[in-house]
Amino acid sequence: MTAPPLTEPFTIGGLEAPNRVVLAPLAGIGNWFVRLQAKRFGAGLTVSEMISSFAIHHRNEKTMRDLLVIHPDERAYPGPIAFQLFGQDPDVMRSAAATAAEHGADIIDLNMGCPVPKVMKNGAGAALISDPAVAVEIARAAGEGSGLPVTVKLRSVRRTARPTATSSRCGSLTRPASRRSPSIPARRRSSTRGRPTTSWRPN
Repeated sequence: MTAPPLTEPFTIGGLEAPNRVVLAPLAGIGNWFVRLQAKRFGAGLTVSEMISSFAIHHRNEKTMRDLLVIHPDERAYPGPIAFQLFGQDPDVMRSAAATAAEHGADIIDLNMGCPVPKVMKNGAGAALISDPAVAVEIARAAGEGSGLPVTVKLRSVRRTARPTATSSRCGSLTRPASRRSPSIPARRRSSTRGRPTTSWRPN
């Protein structure tokens, strides 16, 4: 299997990214200024840092002021902008996704892969991999609330998981929710920092 070139466009929910260079969510870093620099240097898709759905729902001042912002200059460059949200409550996610759409997001990206204990202990992030029913409800709620395409970040659970097996699990988690697309970083749920611990090669 040959990977498409990075210069090849791709679409998510009818939105076209002009190339396959993506600025991934970077906690504490991926604000509008960093996204703008990525756009300036050619990124086809940029994603915000991870934002709490509860913070948006309850209109946390810092979140609304610093994180839920798209600078007008970002729109001078082609390609969609995604807001990455996390949370474990479908109703709160529906509300947060609606607010994110009102603030200009083109795509809602759901974090179901963060292994940080303070995120997982509340049932969010990578904890949702083990609770597919709730994961589906959250993905559906995000789509219903925002009316936007929804993408989902997941992780492999097992050390030996192969791309095909993990992709199948992604589909089972998100298929019932409309306009969704899973992404799979090359790390397991038990991985936190450092190099990827999952060795994946094309079949």
